[in-house]
Amino acid sequence: MTKISIVTAYRKNTQMIKEFLQHNIPLLDEDIEWELIIVNNNNEEDVIETGGIFKLIKTNKDVSFTEVFNNGIREATGDYIIICNNDVFLYTKNFGKILIKQYEENRASIIQPDLGEYWYLPSSSIPNLLQVYREIPNYFWFTKKEDILLFDEVFKDGLFFEDYDYCRTLLRNNKNIFISGLVKGKHIGMGETSNFTKNLRLHNRQVFYDKWGSKCPDWEAGL
Repeated sequence: MTKISIVTAYRKNTQMIKEFLQHNIPLLDEDIEWELIIVNNNNEEDVIETGGIFKLIKTNKDVSFTEVFNNGIREATGDYIIICNNDVFLYTKNFGKILIKQYEENRASIIQPDLGEYWYLPSSSIPNLLQVYREIPNYFWFTKKEDILLFDEVFKDGLFFEDYDYCRTLLRNNKNIFISGLVKGKHIGMGETSNFTKNLRLHNRQVFYDKWGSKCPDWEAGL
């Protein structure tokens, strides 16, 4: 039986990860073996226990978003892996088989669902077809285990620009990125605007520029 590992994480907001599980688990294909890896990033509350499809990984100190996801990726044993933020809610039932089929038929390296957040792409609606784009910094990646790449932990605390960086790294390694028009969902987003996150955005924006020698899409847009 085909096996898919889902890697997600939480730190402070336990309510969001609980809603993520409550919403997305009923959408899983029954004829696929699932492994759900949840990284608890130094939170006192364990939202699940290891057992069945669940595997809990705990850190004993706060680590960056990028390090958290890398820890989960290393533990994954599925034929395919989904890297997913805990504030992504899908709408499509049995999405596993759909993603596998599109991956195989289109020789893609990375499949991403249509989360309706492609404002930085050339102006056109996302068709109900697979399309390849240069950069799609999204919140959900589906790929075969042998195609997976780790996140660059140079980005302080993660959170900003590690996803843009990840997509550029995929492209540099000749990985094709596709949007699936058949699997849809919504990225909720926390919208945090504290001084800490503002300073973090500025710091990581500069890290991105120093690494790639070019601005990232939201910088170009003046955000």
